[in-house]
Amino acid sequence: MTSLREHTGRPEVGHWLRGWVREESQTTVVWRHFLPVRFEGTGAGTRILASRNSEIEKFFEAAPPQGAELLETETWQVVDWLKKRARSCRKKLAKGMDGPRHPGDRETGENGDAFVAEAEGSALLAPLNPRSPAAFLLDGNGKLEGALSLEDAADTKAEELIRRFAGRKLIVDARLNGLNHGLLDAGHDEPVLTIEDNWGKSEVGEDALQIESSADDLPAMRIRRLSDDARSRLADERKKSHEDGGSSPDPWHETLAVPLQQSPDGDSTAVWLVVEEQRGAMADEEARAMAPDYQPLHEHQAEVASEAARIAMALDLAEEDRAMLVAAARHHDDGKRASRWQRAFNARREGGPYAKTPGPLNRKLLNGYRHEFQSMLDAEGDGLDGLDRSDPRFDLALH
Repeated sequence: MTSLREHTGRPEVGHWLRGWVREESQTTVVWRHFLPVRFEGTGAGTRILASRNSEIEKFFEAAPPQGAELLETETWQVVDWLKKRARSCRKKLAKGMDGPRHPGDRETGENGDAFVAEAEGSALLAPLNPRSPAAFLLDGNGKLEGALSLEDAADTKAEELIRRFAGRKLIVDARLNGLNHGLLDAGHDEPVLTIEDNWGKSEVGEDALQIESSADDLPAMRIRRLSDDARSRLADERKKSHEDGGSSPDPWHETLAVPLQQSPDGDSTAVWLVVEEQRGAMADEEARAMAPDYQPLHEHQAEVASEAARIAMALDLAEEDRAMLVAAARHHDDGKRASRWQRAFNARREGGPYAKTPGPLNRKLLNGYRHEFQSMLDAEGDGLDGLDRSDPRFDLALH
């Protein structure tokens, strides 16, 4: 039951691990500069817009807290620290003082080689104000429980915040600062370096871009702000490279893009918050469907069927079991034939349908579509290469 993400009978895991013991509740704090807070305008005319919960949840699914950025301590300490930092920031804002700049910010026009790429011709981050989101609260499974503004953090009673924060992750706007040598320090105002800019270090040289995602020098995930023009241009360059028969040296794939800054007319997105992962480090099935080159669906399924046959032979399985495994492998991605899936993965029209594409992936077009379930429904309706439907192996193949 503890493995089920959503279920009315799902218990809290901690009690099953440690029993019903009295202990200080813990809360994990993560500092991030790039948070899914929509805004429009620049300077004094900036206006914070309401972000959709679905967008926020997808963002933290695509860019979940990483082990290297977690600070876990007693909940009461987190609440005391947060209230002091929120009041300090609110006081500065009331006096018209600017908040601290992002450590990676530069003068306009300088590109540099840092981990974070600037969005062209636009404000870098939504400005902090007393009522805009300054922190997000995630439950033990990473699911969004709510957002807090500076006013919420400063004015809510400590007892209520302790109850809400117990066993949770608190993702705070890094401009709150308050981190000193890896410990909470409510009086510390120095900027906080985060995973988004590789802890303030420049990215390793071009010769090292192919480093495996487990290497310490290059995180397996990065978050960037890209203008709409820059994002479209990058997608066109990658697509043209593949159509010309080349292979992009870029080791990164876009896994999610959420709107960050609206255009002046409010009808389109001027800047996107883009989450990228290294090839080979994809977190979910959709992200793993992106590759440096296009791979036709029939080729992919034939390769998987061949590999399933090889494994079955090596295990000396019965002929009926081998046939079942090969049939399941040969049809496991049939659901990718759907035009919705092909459009979402930016597949070209010639030579399709495809099982893998260079992307970028537009999850909005998927709208919840899961090709695995469509593959199963197709197999259930059309059969699986002559397998006997009355044989339990048929049900096993569907599974």
